[in-house]
Amino acid sequence: MDDQGLRAFFKFDEADLNANRSGRLSQKQQRDLVKLRKGHQKFFTGLGLTLLVIASISPLVYKKFDTGTIVWVVIWGVFGCLSLIRTLTFKFDFSKNKVKRIEGPLHVVEGTGRDWNNHYLHIGKEQYEVDEKLAGCIHQGDTYAFYFESIDGEAGAILSAEWLESAAYKKNKPVAAAVPDPGQPVSDPNAPAALGNYCTNCGSPNPTGSNFCNKCGKALPTESNKGNSSFSPTINSELPKGQKR
Repeated sequence: MDDQGLRAFFKFDEADLNANRSGRLSQKQQRDLVKLRKGHQKFFTGLGLTLLVIASISPLVYKKFDTGTIVWVVIWGVFGCLSLIRTLTFKFDFSKNKVKRIEGPLHVVEGTGRDWNNHYLHIGKEQYEVDEKLAGCIHQGDTYAFYFESIDGEAGAILSAEWLESAAYKKNKPVAAAVPDPGQPVSDPNAPAALGNYCTNCGSPNPTGSNFCNKCGKALPTESNKGNSSFSPTINSELPKGQKR
């Protein structure tokens, strides 16, 4: 499924995704997180008060105040206090929150053993418990980028996601040509041949391997005639007046 399926599943839009790409939360995401935290706060407040009430009426219910009753009063009381303390740790200012990006091949798999009824999202080296319906919104093995709420450097709730690359293309994509080392000479088939064979008649340079001068047409010295005494050079045969050979 394309990105539209992911947007519908995680309830985000293009503005949210662009903000997450920049490493921040959108205004809409900040409002949604505030609502979510307030819901959690109400839950823990109610739970804490309920446990404290149970702890306070336990002696009346058991109609005795022995060691067993005291143990249960302490247990209910401790859990009630912890729940109320938990409500004080909720954060509602998300303006400075950062977004964590995790990229890699994506798989949604079923749990095993006692977790047989759960589903887990595997991306890169990370694993998160997710709704099984997410499997219908992704292509197993394709590369995705997921954006999470960052809580003390750890990934929190999933904010948005986007498809990056198919597994088939990644497996078969062409390998980029090697870039030549700038310090190494590169041979150019269209470059002119090296000049180093000088004509003994006119002194013009000629490509290495030439038998005749490209300018005057005279035969050039070769390995076979370099030692021939009849082959004499005539370079600069005309000297200025007054100068002897």
